[in-house]
Amino acid sequence: MKDCRWYDTANSVDLDRYEYGYDRVGNRLYRKNVLAHAASKEYDYLYTYDGLNRLKEMERGLLNGTNTAMSTYKFGQCWELDETGNWSQFRQDLYGNGGWSFNQQRTNNTVNEITDIAETAGPSWATPAYDVKGNMTTLPQPDDPTGTYSATYDAWNRLVKLQDGATTVQENEYDGLNRRTIRKTYTSGTLSEKRFYFYTEDWQCIEERVADGSTTPGLLPAKEQHVWGNRYIDECVLRDRDYNNNGTTLEERLYATQDANWNTTMLYKQSSGYKERYTYNPYGEITFLNSSFNPVGGSVHNWQHLFGSYKRDTTTELYLVRNRFYHTGLGTWLSRDPVGYTSSLSLYEFVDSGPLTFFDPTGLEPAGYNHPYPLYLGGQNDQPLFYLKEPEHTKFHDYFREIFSNAGIKNTRGYGQSTRDYWKKLTETQQHQHIKNAMTRAGISAADINKYFDDIIKGASPGTCIIRRTGKGPKIGSPKPLKPPGPFRRGASAIGRATKGILVFIGVISAASDFAEGAQGKGKHDGATGVLPGLGNAAHRSVYGPEIEAGFEMGIKKAGESLGLDGEGQTPCRRGMSSGVDVKSILDDINR
Repeated sequence: MKDCRWYDTANSVDLDRYEYGYDRVGNRLYRKNVLAHAASKEYDYLYTYDGLNRLKEMERGLLNGTNTAMSTYKFGQCWELDETGNWSQFRQDLYGNGGWSFNQQRTNNTVNEITDIAETAGPSWATPAYDVKGNMTTLPQPDDPTGTYSATYDAWNRLVKLQDGATTVQENEYDGLNRRTIRKTYTSGTLSEKRFYFYTEDWQCIEERVADGSTTPGLLPAKEQHVWGNRYIDECVLRDRDYNNNGTTLEERLYATQDANWNTTMLYKQSSGYKERYTYNPYGEITFLNSSFNPVGGSVHNWQHLFGSYKRDTTTELYLVRNRFYHTGLGTWLSRDPVGYTSSLSLYEFVDSGPLTFFDPTGLEPAGYNHPYPLYLGGQNDQPLFYLKEPEHTKFHDYFREIFSNAGIKNTRGYGQSTRDYWKKLTETQQHQHIKNAMTRAGISAADINKYFDDIIKGASPGTCIIRRTGKGPKIGSPKPLKPPGPFRRGASAIGRATKGILVFIGVISAASDFAEGAQGKGKHDGATGVLPGLGNAAHRSVYGPEIEAGFEMGIKKAGESLGLDGEGQTPCRRGMSSGVDVKSILDDINR
């Protein structure tokens, strides 16, 4: 997108507008806030990238006439990333004087958990801690990273409680589809609000109600209602709110605008105009602005769909992105990706370190290996998986959205029963043709479609929603052919061999994921019986661990052999360090 423009046709004036520029491979080079720029407010952005097209540096200020530099510079950020996308160094120029007034170093283990945060300039942040399932149980508070929250998770790795010391701050409850249905907010340890959430089939929150002594949510009056657009799952068009808390009417209506990344950028009231504005750092840290682009302390209107239009809890400043929570200060998720290893060797990496390129409305991998026969229509987990980047993935699902819309189905994103009922009415030939058409639109070659199609449709149950699990089908396409994983990186001369090794390694991780998930207490996935719950940690490892661990170790060593590693699976570390990373340490961390 080059020009994102919200235009008032009645008065012939821009309400909100952003212009963008890109390099030849699609990396965004600048973002110009047209209205702020005209008012000489420093909210334009410049971006630079490393050799793997990952965001490396950001500058904020007032762009020059050619959009190539800042005529006025106000703020900057810089990231040094390791091979799997962890922030090994994070620096900020907080005062716009060209120096790094904030300089932070981070250490990660081999499963990409943050094990240490140090600093040479700026405040000392708290270091996260994790449980054996990879959930962050101690985290820096987003509004004050020198302090901590203690986090508690349920058996399904869902965040259920946050505490500040011994004081409860927030509690969450969920339904069987992982949707948060209740949020309890505490003030000084005392319950101050109990909020109920109601959703569409697409997992969009359309209504919120607040307890007033009644125990039946259905009897409570609506506190907020949201209207969603059809361009994107998180396109919030407007919100109606009971502003004066009279429990009878929703007297406040606010409209929202978004930029090219679906960040909410402005609230507008038809009767009185601009209400407030927002701007964001690349990984989501927000600055609240008034209508004149001057910083203010927070949202006067308690607007919570902000960065990426994800849900931001005002009290904790954490974002709930459907399947898991995101921390903007750390730039990482609090939990591992439930999908497992797909396009990345990190289960915590946020949008492939490309926050200006990719979106992630589900809290799952933004780009990766995808099922060509959608699971929500009856495709099986073990079908071949095709690597799609986010734009191609969107095109693929847009095809199904169009055929459902043409059939008169209001819920067109595919997760509702109405789409499955329609799918069952189609003939097998029609179903197969639609799948082929969607694959073609996503850029998959006719040769690959013909080669793998029999395996794609094998065992399908049309009209049945299949639960996602780690499948054993072949993975077609390479996620990052120029991004070898850290332990196996040998340099440019080994790129050809490294690509082969990466794919072997990814395949090994996928094959062993049943063991890893079982060891994390999530239950073993079985192709015939589905999920077998109740086997946790040591007990599960004693049953399944030895033989799968042996296979996992053999696979890692084979991947290493393809790169010319020695028998211990070691290779020199980057930047001249003499020590190596061995197979045993990888297994130990995964088995913790």
